[in-house]
Amino acid sequence: MNYYFRRNDGLIAIITSLCIITPIFFQIKYGIFLDRSMVFDSYGLISRLPIPISVAACLIGIPLIGHYRNGKFAIIVCCSSFALMIISLLVVASGQGEILQEKIIKLSQFLLPMVALVLGQVYVCKDDELSFLSKSFFIVLFIIILLQMSCSWQYGFTMLSPYLFLPYIALFSIYQHLQYVPVVFASAFIIVLFVLGSDNALRKWIVIFMPIMVLYVVVSTTLTGMFLLISGTLIYVLMYINMRKWIIIKLACAVFLIFSLAFGYLYHYRGQNMLEEKISIVTTNELSGIEITGIKKRLWYWDFYGNEVIKDAKTFFFGNALPMSRAKHASAHNYYLDFVYNFGFLSFIPMLILIAATLRGAYRKRKDIFASPELMGITIVVLYLLFVENMLKVGMRQPYPGIFTFFLWGILISKLSVFSLREPGRNEAASASA
Repeated sequence: MNYYFRRNDGLIAIITSLCIITPIFFQIKYGIFLDRSMVFDSYGLISRLPIPISVAACLIGIPLIGHYRNGKFAIIVCCSSFALMIISLLVVASGQGEILQEKIIKLSQFLLPMVALVLGQVYVCKDDELSFLSKSFFIVLFIIILLQMSCSWQYGFTMLSPYLFLPYIALFSIYQHLQYVPVVFASAFIIVLFVLGSDNALRKWIVIFMPIMVLYVVVSTTLTGMFLLISGTLIYVLMYINMRKWIIIKLACAVFLIFSLAFGYLYHYRGQNMLEEKISIVTTNELSGIEITGIKKRLWYWDFYGNEVIKDAKTFFFGNALPMSRAKHASAHNYYLDFVYNFGFLSFIPMLILIAATLRGAYRKRKDIFASPELMGITIVVLYLLFVENMLKVGMRQPYPGIFTFFLWGILISKLSVFSLREPGRNEAASASA
């Protein structure tokens, strides 16, 4: 059986990549997630919670791929995090039935996406699997984005519709289609660009698809997705495309034109409300300025949660006994602060070690990163997700964006050989003998 799976590593890699990126969700009670509302609320009920197929990719993909030696570090991080989170539960919620039940649900929210770290680290066994990953990502982006934008316009929406369909056939709905999915798709596109951008056969398709991708991200009005798409594309052009200055100027003008047309379209149909959702004009006696509404709210959340974390030593090390009410504050709008608030600093130590090891590995391999577009692309995306996206949101404890982030993180760890136990010569000899 293991020999059969080794012979089909490429197929397993492709299927795994497709499941990781495809935003199809299931509900335990209702089957395929089909909901037309812009913002879906599960009311904290597991039976209503949309679960992505990437969960199945983790649970099935890890034993199918095997190569457990490659994922030893990720397994240690997951197991140590789980053990310390259990200790936190016993310290702060022992003997309190309802509180313990809520804390267990929180534990599953944080731990489930973390399993994808193991999948990502065992995933990279051959050099061509990044190509499998990128091609799978590109196929899904091409199909889903075109279909979603087509469905949105057929409904007459100026925003993205979560409900995807064909004539007389309901397909599925995309959960958190405005909050997290656009950032995941922008991340996937940057990886596609860096990995496949040098492929002459695929480059023209990437260039053709780029305006569609830009329009999609702009219509989603996801600022972090827009910034990643712009900055990632600019880095690739400046570092890996040898072109004359006038061509760069023409390309920059074309990108600016696309964004201008997209913003003009949105502003025409959605009016000033589109801008008021993101920014506000603040006027005082001395000066006027632009204030980013989301940042102002997050500063308040961070201050509130930070004070709760440091109110006493027990809370700091083991977390709060009472989970925050969903009606009052759904999250800390910062994954790391949310983690420490719920389970304490001790439970966060394995994650802190993982972050430090990743940064150390990236610094040590910096010459290899700059020389390899593939490695540069994954490094940019992972660092952006860790230090920008999850500093502003809690995507790493959401199943779909969390599994995507940890999966790419595991791949990066393996590529950087951070605590890697692989020995290339020995592995090649073992594979040849097998």
